[in-house]
Amino acid sequence: QRVDAVEHDDVLLVRLERHADARALLQRTIAQSPAAGRALAALGVLEMVEQRPQAAVPLLERAASAAPEDALVVGAYGRALVRWAEQGGQDQEAGYAKAREVLQRALTLDPGSVSTAVMLAALELSQQGDVARAVALLRGVVGR
Repeated sequence: QRVDAVEHDDVLLVRLERHADARALLQRTIAQSPAAGRALAALGVLEMVEQRPQAAVPLLERAASAAPEDALVVGAYGRALVRWAEQGGQDQEAGYAKAREVLQRALTLDPGSVSTAVMLAALELSQQGDVARAVALLRGVVGR
């Protein structure tokens, strides 16, 4: 129950730009529940907000391992992988391939996720991937 409450508190603190308070709250929660996928993901997203994908990716990877059926967590991990690859944080080809795999997993978990479908389509288009797949993904979200 406490972890669920933290999810709302940390989002509010980030929106209020109280990042240090949000970080402290999330770190306390993770210390008490190391497998709290949503708390790990929220801390990873905070790292992304603060332009630190090198810190965000490992947190989001842990979060996705802790909550492999949570489309929001898995999707956040995929988006972080894309950003890290864009910034040259790892081998770009391998980074984009991993991001594509993770985003596809997130879309499988939540086929109605417009943001995940658009991110995956953009990745396909930007990396000379499967253009027909990108078009199909975008057509799928236009009707929503």
